[in-house]
Amino acid sequence: MKGNGFNAIRSAHNPPSKAFLDACDQLGVLVMDEAFDMWQVPKKPQDYHLYFDEWWEKDLESMVLCARNHPSVIIWSVGNEIKERTDSSGLEIFRNLREKAR
Repeated sequence: MKGNGFNAIRSAHNPPSKAFLDACDQLGVLVMDEAFDMWQVPKKPQDYHLYFDEWWEKDLESMVLCARNHPSVIIWSVGNEIKERTDSSGLEIFRNLREKAR
């Protein structure tokens, strides 16, 4: 990656593995660690929205605890193309996610 001019990567839709983060630490590649692909509004009928309310806290805590000591991780992402981003329910969900990630 670095040979092609890349110095950062986004772990799209899910947190990366420990091996991936270890490699990024060694190579000096910066990482955006991403927790979710959706919250409560589905993108497909059988996706994570079915489990979000029950699991978001545990999943976010696990992501942060697993990656917090990796110098390559420079930012947390709590969602990709989230449909709730334009309404008040989305703002409340984001505030809860942000507080948990701190």
